[in-house]
Amino acid sequence: MNEGKRGIRSIERVRIQRGLGFSLIALLFVGLILGFSIPTSAHAQNDGFVIIDAGQETFDVSLYLPAETLYSLYPQLEEARYDMEIWNSYVAANLGLSVDGQPLLITLIGMEERTQGGINYAVVELSSPREPGTSLSVDYRFLIDDGDPEHRSVIYFMEGDALLQSAVDARERTLEFPLSSPASGWETFKSFFVLGVEHIAAGWDHLLYLLVLIVAASRFGFTLLITAVFGISHSISYLLVSLGIVNAPPWVEAAIALTILYAAIENFWQRPVGWRMVSPFLFGLVHGMGFAGAIQEVGGTAGGTIVPVAAFNLGIEAGQLAIASAMYALILLIRKRVPGKMVTAALSSLVGIAALVLTFDRLTMQ
Repeated sequence: MNEGKRGIRSIERVRIQRGLGFSLIALLFVGLILGFSIPTSAHAQNDGFVIIDAGQETFDVSLYLPAETLYSLYPQLEEARYDMEIWNSYVAANLGLSVDGQPLLITLIGMEERTQGGINYAVVELSSPREPGTSLSVDYRFLIDDGDPEHRSVIYFMEGDALLQSAVDARERTLEFPLSSPASGWETFKSFFVLGVEHIAAGWDHLLYLLVLIVAASRFGFTLLITAVFGISHSISYLLVSLGIVNAPPWVEAAIALTILYAAIENFWQRPVGWRMVSPFLFGLVHGMGFAGAIQEVGGTAGGTIVPVAAFNLGIEAGQLAIASAMYALILLIRKRVPGKMVTAALSSLVGIAALVLTFDRLTMQ
């Protein structure tokens, strides 16, 4: 009788394992399909951003427009990408600056193309004379009415060490920024700390690497340890690049994708615990250079002070720790229903597919 029950249970286990196996194959198949449609940047491909640096005599503006979207809507801009007269007309029709309602003259300084975070931008440098007043108004019209109603642009306004940020989209196209009211050290710290949290939350390439580290961890203590090692490592390279001590090489974004691919593959064989600490430390140095590029984009290093740089990094670390804890808790819940090795294999395979696509894309953009 007992042998019969054991036989039935054995058959049921085999059926469950086969079911899980078929589910895993289906999951990998879906992942393979989705892998070739995933975005290759941590940011939306059609988003842009604007950096406004309020100096004593001028407002210096760096306008980042997504080149792919821009040129698809305005092919004449791509054909005459260095014709300053055409670009000047385009900017004048889509951007307005005013102080207390008084329009400012906008002068086109130059234009170039840059690739940041896997996205190719048309970067337009502008300048306006600073007039006396208490409020700067920014009227942003690019792309929204020309076929891309989902376009969104984050505007970073800096005055001294102070940073304010807000976003324009189809619903809100005009923003106001106060002038001559320098922020306190605490306000500056808070702004860049929040910016750091937002960056890691949106930086899905960094989060994918964190995921493949955590899915192979058997204990929460090990999760905290490996997250700390990764955090310390990328803090070192982040500070070195942000403070101008070393320069980040142009292949950083592609290297980040390769670290994700390697970590995903590594999960399919056993490594000594010591090596599990070494690779996150080495690869963390690469990820840190990517973080440094993010704060340089918003001008956080322009003032030459440590407060914005340190606050941004602390925001990244706080956000990373919270996300790592949530990842581990979710994986733990899944492991209660699915064998741990199968969970590791499935997630590592999906991440590996995504990393392979990301690596290819970023290498071809070099």
